[in-house]
Amino acid sequence: MMKIVCLLKRKPGTTRAQFKEYYEANHAPLCEKLIPFYQDYYRSYFSETQDYQTGHLDNKVENELDFDVITELTFSSRENYEKLVAALSDPAIGDRITHDEEQFMDRSKMSVYIVEECRSPQRAG
Repeated sequence: MMKIVCLLKRKPGTTRAQFKEYYEANHAPLCEKLIPFYQDYYRSYFSETQDYQTGHLDNKVENELDFDVITELTFSSRENYEKLVAALSDPAIGDRITHDEEQFMDRSKMSVYIVEECRSPQRAG
């Protein structure tokens, strides 16, 4: 299994709510249509309220984050990941995705990482 994590920032002048609305209503469906090679496609948006307070750390949450969403794409095989890369390299697909990203993302702040996921054993519930 392979996974990539994307840290994505909204376009200047766009609110978090507008960013999320556009991503969910337009960009995610476009990706599902044009690059359906993933097994899972998760988007984690930051809550407007950041009040995580525990006694074990001094939580240093910045007012303006470097990214607004963590997007995770999981692939069942390296082959499916390579299909995604090939599709995005094809101008007929890559240009459509890029044009859509430019509507709501600051592409200069985009970063994508191949990651290795480790999970703790599931607890019996």
